[in-house]
Amino acid sequence: MKKQNGQYVYSPHDLILFMESEFASWMDRYCLEFPRDCAPDDEDEALVLLQAMGEEHEKAYLSKLIDSGRDVWDIRKQVGDPHSETIEAMRSGKDVIYQAALRSGNFAGYADFLIREPRTSTFGDYGYQVWDTKLALNPKPYFLIQLCCYAEMLEAIQGRRPQSVGIILGNGEPKSFRTDDYFYCYLQLKEAFLEKERLFDPTKRPDVSKFEECRRWNGFAKKLLEESDHLSAVANIMKVQVKKLARVGITTMNALASTELQHVKDMEPSTLDTLRQQARLQVQSASLRKPLYELITQNQADPRRGLALLPPLSA
Repeated sequence: MKKQNGQYVYSPHDLILFMESEFASWMDRYCLEFPRDCAPDDEDEALVLLQAMGEEHEKAYLSKLIDSGRDVWDIRKQVGDPHSETIEAMRSGKDVIYQAALRSGNFAGYADFLIREPRTSTFGDYGYQVWDTKLALNPKPYFLIQLCCYAEMLEAIQGRRPQSVGIILGNGEPKSFRTDDYFYCYLQLKEAFLEKERLFDPTKRPDVSKFEECRRWNGFAKKLLEESDHLSAVANIMKVQVKKLARVGITTMNALASTELQHVKDMEPSTLDTLRQQARLQVQSASLRKPLYELITQNQADPRRGLALLPPLSA
């Protein structure tokens, strides 16, 4: 997400983020509007490593295409505007266009590969499909959202939506998907996203407790939960348990720590005791340098749990 000449420009990544976490999507927009008011988490080293591995996978597939004798056009090596260079490469009928710059309406992005196919388009008796490389060994839903977004941008250039989109999985296996099987689901998501962006209100932040994954805003989300004493800050508590406790008026960690309730509907008494004990320890540890702890008594009916899974003491 970025702002150019007063206009917002979105990428397929922005759609995927909105699909996974409305809170993280809102925070990205807020940070764009008020960059001094918030700061995302530091870059995750594991994520950086995965990105590097993804780039190696992409380069390996590029080399494979070149070695096979395909006419590969690398947009990164051109000196002109990437989008114009992409269109010119399509007009020239290149077999493969690498790092194709696509855009349409408020969306823009770089597709890993455009692969030529025999199909009528504005360029004549051929058109292009979108293919991306992914480290995963199995397709994931957000892959198809990303590819459909590229397919729509490609349609704006060649006059026809590609019939198929494809993924090169981490093991090198190609997977092709019929575009229209996923395209209308993509359009619904895109419409919902653009409506949220249109109605964006910097004073109405989404409830962070509804989202488990906040991407680069995880640290900020954790801080918000701690400041509001939200039940979600209780270690190992589940969302369904938060809802059950809220129904009996327990909405904060302090309230859970001090409650004398012995029964919550649809919750085992032992579960309530464990959650109350955990909340109490966290509340009491808040001002301490070293947090308090209690050893959990071994359950004789199920002894092989927790630290009891360790092997016997060895000299």
